[in-house]
Amino acid sequence: MPSFPERLSDGLTLVVLLCCSYFFIRRVVLARMRAISSLADYLVLALVGVSFLSGYLAYHQIFDYQSTITIHMLSGELMLMAIPFTKMTHMTFFFFNRFMVIHEHTLGRGERVW
Repeated sequence: MPSFPERLSDGLTLVVLLCCSYFFIRRVVLARMRAISSLADYLVLALVGVSFLSGYLAYHQIFDYQSTITIHMLSGELMLMAIPFTKMTHMTFFFFNRFMVIHEHTLGRGERVW
């Protein structure tokens, strides 16, 4: 099976963890983000962060491997189950929106086709 090199995987994992930290701090610090944030937003962000962090820790065997891989698998499964019911659905519909809904970022003439 093809896979990424270890250094690239570690780097991408750290990028995701930094992005999760950035979005958490942004939601806490900015008043306009805090006003529209709900508990579900924080839980989804934590779920994504825990999934990547536990995978990183399990791979490098920083803590007890059996515990961290169990947390990694459970958080990954919870994240997959949460996709249809949370704002993570936006990632699946991103490409549909990009080409179907006409606005300033669309690759098209700017007229609606529906």
